[in-house]
Amino acid sequence: MSFFKNESMEKKEFVLERILFEFLEKKRLKLTQLELSRELGVSLSTVNNAIKPLAKMGAVSTGPTGLSVIDAHKIALYWCSARSI
Repeated sequence: MSFFKNESMEKKEFVLERILFEFLEKKRLKLTQLELSRELGVSLSTVNNAIKPLAKMGAVSTGPTGLSVIDAHKIALYWCSARSI
């Protein structure tokens, strides 16, 4: 099942949105790439490509057990810039 209802958003933007939602609304600090991939109906490479810039800027840390949110504000700013908001 695909999560995409808004066709103006790219798949990687949905990944960013889901990370923010899980952190801000559900208070989850740790997620796995596989979990995000399955929930959103996208490939693991799409998830990994979406979080790569976040890891470079220090917004998330990645490891063998998944990813941890470090700075949600940086994720939100990056997502807004990708959306041209």
